[in-house]
Amino acid sequence: MTAAVRDHYRRVVRSLVCAVCEASGLTAEELLGGGSARRLARPRQMAYYLLRETTEVGTPTIGATFGGRDHSTVIHGIRAVEAALYRRDEWAVELLASVVEAQRARAERARADEIARRSRRDELARLYVDPYEMPPPCPDPDDAPILPLSSSLSPGA
Repeated sequence: MTAAVRDHYRRVVRSLVCAVCEASGLTAEELLGGGSARRLARPRQMAYYLLRETTEVGTPTIGATFGGRDHSTVIHGIRAVEAALYRRDEWAVELLASVVEAQRARAERARADEIARRSRRDELARLYVDPYEMPPPCPDPDDAPILPLSSSLSPGA
């Protein structure tokens, strides 16, 4: 795995783990750690499934990401989610919809942050004065046009 692919995978994992945690009410430590309670296992299985669907990495890599789990555990989790979605089990459908919504909300927040960052940068760029830039030349008073005095401006009028 090249460094660029590894960095992309880490960003995807971080984003997906945050979305699954937000959707299921778990912490990242609970999701990535041990524990086999149903409240932990189902969101973890959904994360396996989503990683497998959205990345090209194998089950051993996904297992290593989730606390060194065996690849067969990951395969079991992926198959469990696929079967639950096929049967339209309530937990799977609701969790998947919640994760998708959490991902969408995270993307919108990231976009809004980027827009704010760009507008702050643009504002600072407008205020920035380059100390090495020459100021525009001052007009030469000898080159100024001579305006005729109107009778309303003449003294004593």
